[in-house]
Order: sequence, then C-alpha cells, then structure tokens
Amino acid sequence: MHMCCLEQRKDSFSTGHQYPDPVMEQVSSRPCHWIRVVENSMIWLSGRSNRIVSMTNLILLFRSESAQASLQHRSRQHTTKIADSKGCIKCCIARNPFTDQRYLIAVVPRGILLLQWFQPRHAFMHVMLFECQTPLPLNLLEAYVVENEEYPIVVLGVKESPEGTTLFDTLNLNSQASWYADQPDGKSLHVLCLQQLEKDTIFIGLERAAKFVGRNGQLKPSTIQASHITFDKTSEHMVFLSNCVLSFHRHGMQGNHATQQVTRSSRWLKVFHLLWALTGMTD
Repeated sequence: MHMCCLEQRKDSFSTGHQYPDPVMEQVSSRPCHWIRVVENSMIWLSGRSNRIVSMTNLILLFRSESAQASLQHRSRQHTTKIADSKGCIKCCIARNPFTDQRYLIAVVPRGILLLQWFQPRHAFMHVMLFECQTPLPLNLLEAYVVENEEYPIVVLGVKESPEGTTLFDTLNLNSQASWYADQPDGKSLHVLCLQQLEKDTIFIGLERAAKFVGRNGQLKPSTIQASHITFDKTSEHMVFLSNCVLSFHRHGMQGNHATQQVTRSSRWLKVFHLLWALTGMTD
C-alpha cells in the first residue's frame, strides 16, 4: 500500500491507494506545525499548546475500511501525547549513521527533551530532559552524531568565519561539565536545512546556495560530487535527494546535480512536505 501524509497549518491529511480512487482523509483537525514518519509511526507537533503527538500502527490504521468510523475517529486509539512536550518550540529527528539509531529532539520551556527510537515498540521512548536555556528566537534546531558518542550534538545556529569556514553553534548532550561549546565568532547564516548525510558529511541549505561540509566546517573535497552549489533565485525551502538538490522558491523550483551517492528512504516524503508547504504560502 502506498500512502502520503500531508501537513497544513490548520490540520493534517493522508491519502492512499487502497481504494479504486485515491481518497484523502483528515487525520487530525488540530493545527499541525511539523510532521515526520518513522517506519510505521507518524510524529507531529500539534495543537495550540504545541505538543508532540505520536501515532503508531499506520499501515494497520490506514487499511481499516470501516464505513462507520472516519480515519480521525479510528486514529484515536493509536495516538499518544509525548510526555513533557507541551509548549514545544521546535523539534527534529536525528539519525546515527554509525548505528542507524534515531533520536527525537525537542526544545521545550524547561530545556532539551531527548527521546530514542525503541524498535520493539516502534515508538520514541523518553531518555531525559536536559534543563538548560536555549536562544530565543530559535531559528534552527538540527543535530548530527559523532562516532563513539551516545547522544547527538544539537545545532542551534550556523555561522561563517572570515576565511569561509562553516562554524556550528552546538550543544553537546554527552558532556557532563558544559553542554554548550564555545560559541564561535562569525557572520550568522540563515539556514533553511541542515542534515547529516554520512559519517562526516553535513548538507547545509542556504537561501542562494547549498554546500557539503565536514564536521570541522570545511568544504568536502570530492571528485564525484560538488561541494558547493549556487542558485540564482532566493530559496524558501530546500531538500537533498540521492543525486541532486531541489530549491523551492516563491515562483517554482530549481534543481542542481550534486552526484552524491546517498540513498535515504525519507527523501520523497520531504519533497511532498515541501510541496504542500509551498501551496499553503499562496493562501
């Protein structure tokens, strides 16, 4: 069965091909600010109180063809609210390329909430709450993983040094002494997206450029891929596919080949998510 989940500011929908004709059903009538699908579960930031919600058993749920109950009604028994997530400002999912483990990271009023994917239950389980202050407004929340470290390194901002090196404002959840690394001096960048592709390759999408850097902030030299890609229109969203970068601007989309040999099953979900966001901007 093929299924597509769509997010809108007012609510969220799903559409599938289990019927003769594609049918779109409302999953939730509450505001939806962010959504991701991990295996057989869907996680989204929902409601006016900004709480993270998890829905499990997606395949079983969407195969149900009960005429007496709508999808929104059927989903209630599969939906749970994640504890301590009320008032969430931003959240993201990080993948450990060394172990394939996944983490859900959320900025909440009391600090950083960390959850880890638990395979037997197909759900994110609470690890701990790191009580700390985060910068406001928080324009960026992403993460990458370093080998032999148990938890991700949280990225709260990106800067550029006078020499052109990328500098990360980070919070290290593995450190017992000081979570915040020394904040680097440099020009703050407006980052559209940041994603760890491989063990030491980080993709950064900017308004008019995309680049591939190592964790040290240096451009990744390679004979098979471009380390820096430019666009002639200002991007509002950007996504990396297996061999190209798509830049979504107000009047359409641009593509540029990167020839990076990386395959991620979630890449097309991100494209659908961005296309839906772009249609919402015209409202």
